[in-house]
Order: sequence, then C-alpha cells, then structure tokens
Amino acid sequence: TRKAQGSPIAAGLIAFGAGLLVSALFPPSEKEREAAQALKDAAQPLTEEISHAAQEVAEHLKEPAQDAMQNVKDSATEAAS
Repeated sequence: TRKAQGSPIAAGLIAFGAGLLVSALFPPSEKEREAAQALKDAAQPLTEEISHAAQEVAEHLKEPAQDAMQNVKDSATEAAS
C-alpha cells in the first residue's frame, strides 16, 4: 500500500488484478459461455485466413533466408581462411 500511495496507476492496476482474481473464482455464466462461443465462431474464418497468409509469407521468405545464410557461411569461411 505504501508503494501505491500517490500513484493512481499502481492503485488501479492492483484493483484490476484483484478483480481478475475474484472473477476467476466464479464459474462463467451461460451468457458468458454463449458470447465466448459466438466470438470464437466469428473469429474462425479470420484465424484461418491469417494462418494461410503467414504460411505464404514464410514460403516467400524461405529462399531469401537460405541465400542470406549461405552468404553468412561464405563470409565466415573467407574470414577463417
């Protein structure tokens, strides 16, 4: 409490943490479960799209990364010689 005195942000964070702790002790209500499921269902196409985009980016970066790694190996070999 001494550290929180004079610091409203710290006091707010402590209160927020205490609220999270107390809320974790109670099981979710039916409405909360329904809302979570609806959010999950709505986000599913987006997560699939993001996953696909990430795979494409990884594929496009694979060759340049391999080229860069080969350049580093070549430079290290030259430096060692």
